[in-house]
Amino acid sequence: MSIPSEKVREALARGELFLEYLPLMAVPEGRCVGAEALVRWRRAGVVLAPDLFLPAIEETPVSGLLTYWVIETVAAELGDWL
Repeated sequence: MSIPSEKVREALARGELFLEYLPLMAVPEGRCVGAEALVRWRRAGVVLAPDLFLPAIEETPVSGLLTYWVIETVAAELGDWL
């Protein structure tokens, strides 16, 4: 089951998307050297797996919108971490 790209656009407009961060570790030093931002979608109280919605937006204008949203969100959240 794949969700149409228009539904992803609507979710973005409604603020249903959020980011989770996966730490990137330098094992020899035992320290975090970065993080990967992972897009998640909370819909009707359930978090949808990315493989249900990300393939639907590939090579559509929605992918660009999502990319800009991720960059803006990471920048805003990173400010709090610093």
